Amino acid sequence: MVRLVCDDPLDLSGVIVVLTLSAGRKNPYHILFPKTDTSGEACLERTDLVGQFSDHAATFLMDYDGSLETAGPIVDVSLFDPDGLLAHGEEALAWPLAPHESTRWSSRAEQYAYRVSCRNPLFVGGRRSVDLERSDVIELAVRAKGGGADSA
Repeated sequence: MVRLVCDDPLDLSGVIVVLTLSAGRKNPYHILFPKTDTSGEACLERTDLVGQFSDHAATFLMDYDGSLETAGPIVDVSLFDPDGLLAHGEEALAWPLAPHESTRWSSRAEQYAYRVSCRNPLFVGGRRSVDLERSDVIELAVRAKGGGADSA
């Protein structure tokens, strides 16, 4: 589970957090949590973690190696950046859904709409490393982009 923490009393819903893990010698894997609820919490089910990992490995065969079993317990956690999707919308929509994605989304357009509609642009959050063997709950500090409670 991921929990956003904020000093201001804000609606922390609709935020997507990305988990970056290394398994092997090549590129790290980027696993997305679902959007947070109003308290800033989201749970990533094991089946979704395994599915996203498998989709990365199968879709980008030359860019990834390793397995979940060889992944280290230290992961980076940060806010998902929807700007990359927005900047490359046509390209993002051109790819077919990967096997696990097709169990969650009816089309690439539906998945795209979900991700770009996140409330992440309203927040600033850092990147932090977490040891998953020490905790099941990942806390990530965020603040409103404008700095005040009325900004989000």
